[in-house]
Amino acid sequence: MSTNLVTSQKALRLSSEHIRLPGPIYTRIIMMNNTASARPPRRYKLFFWIILGAFSTFFAEVTAGSTPFPFFAPWGILIVFPLYFLHTLFFFSIVFSYGKPTLGSLYAAGLLFGMYEAYLTKVVWTSYSPDGPMLSVGGIAIFETLMLVVFWHSVLAFMLPLLIGETYLTKSRELVGLLPQWVRKRGRLLFTLLLIWAGLFTSVNSPSPLISILSTFSSGAVLLLLMVVWKKKGGDNYSMRELLPTRKACKVIAVFLILMYVGYSRLLHWDKLPGFGPQFIVWAIYAALIWLLINNIRKSRQDKIAATTVVGFSWKTPVFFLLLFVLSAVIGELLHIEIVLILFSFLLIIFPGLFLLYWSVKKAVSS
Repeated sequence: MSTNLVTSQKALRLSSEHIRLPGPIYTRIIMMNNTASARPPRRYKLFFWIILGAFSTFFAEVTAGSTPFPFFAPWGILIVFPLYFLHTLFFFSIVFSYGKPTLGSLYAAGLLFGMYEAYLTKVVWTSYSPDGPMLSVGGIAIFETLMLVVFWHSVLAFMLPLLIGETYLTKSRELVGLLPQWVRKRGRLLFTLLLIWAGLFTSVNSPSPLISILSTFSSGAVLLLLMVVWKKKGGDNYSMRELLPTRKACKVIAVFLILMYVGYSRLLHWDKLPGFGPQFIVWAIYAALIWLLINNIRKSRQDKIAATTVVGFSWKTPVFFLLLFVLSAVIGELLHIEIVLILFSFLLIIFPGLFLLYWSVKKAVSS
C-alpha cells in the first residue's frame, strides 16, 4: 500500500511538471481544496451571522423608515439589531439543521419570526397607526398583521436575507433552486424593481429628504463593507451548512431569544397588552404556525434540492443597487405619495404572502 502511495505521488509530480498550471490558478485550486476540507473558524461563523442579521435589519427597518440608522444609533445597535439577529439565526438553524430548506419550511419559520409583532411591539393588537387599527377582529389588527407577518418579516426580514447571503456569500446554492424558473431567469430585474419600491417606501416614515439620503446610503454602505470584508477573507469558500450554528450554539441562541422576549415585552408598551381573548387568539396562531413549521420540516427531508449554477459576482452590482435604493428614497420624498405607497404596497405584497401561505399549508398537509 505504501509503494502505491509513493508511485502515485511521483506520478502527480510528473503530471504537474508537464501541465505547468499558471501560478494563480494552481494557488486557487490548492486554496479551494484546503478550505473544502476544513471547517470554518468560529469567528467566520459569527461574522457571517452578523451579516445575515444586518441584511434582515436593513430590509425590515430601513426600508420601512421606522429605524433609519440601525447600525449607528444606540437604539438600533442595542435593541433593533439583536432582535433581527437572534430571530434570523434561530430560524435559520431550525430550518437547515432539522431538514432541508423549502419554500414551505422557510416561510413557516418566517411567519413565526413575524409574530414578534405581538408580544414585543403589540402591533398585532394595537396597530402601528396612532389612530388604531383600520380593521380589528377579535382584538387583532387585520391589515397590520397581514402586512407585517404574512410578508414583511417572513419574506423581507427572513427569506430574502438568507437568499442573498447564500447566493453571493457562500459556495452553496440550496435556496436559489427553490425559486420558480421564471423567477430565477428574471432575478436581477425583479430585485431591481423590489429595491425601487423599497426606496420609495422609506419616504412613508422619513421626516425629510436629507434623512432619507443619510439613512439609505449609510445603512447600505455598512452592508457593502461587510460583504467586501467577507469576500476578502475568503468566506465565500464555505457552504451555508458549514456556517450553521451547532446544536449547542442553537440552544444558547434560543435562551437569549427567550430572555429578549421577556425583557422586551416588559420594556415595550407593557401597558398596551390586551385581555385574555386577543392573547388567546395569538396563542392559537402560534400553535398553528409551529405545527406548520414542524410538518414542513418533516416533509422537506424527502425533497431533492434542484441543481443550480453559481451566480457570478461583480462589485458593480451591489454598488448599482445601493445607488438605486438611495435615488428611489429621494424620489419618494419629493413626490409626497405616502398614502398611495401604503395602499399600493399592501396590494402588492399581500398576494405573494397569501400564495406562500397557501403553498406552506399545502405542503404540510400533503401525504
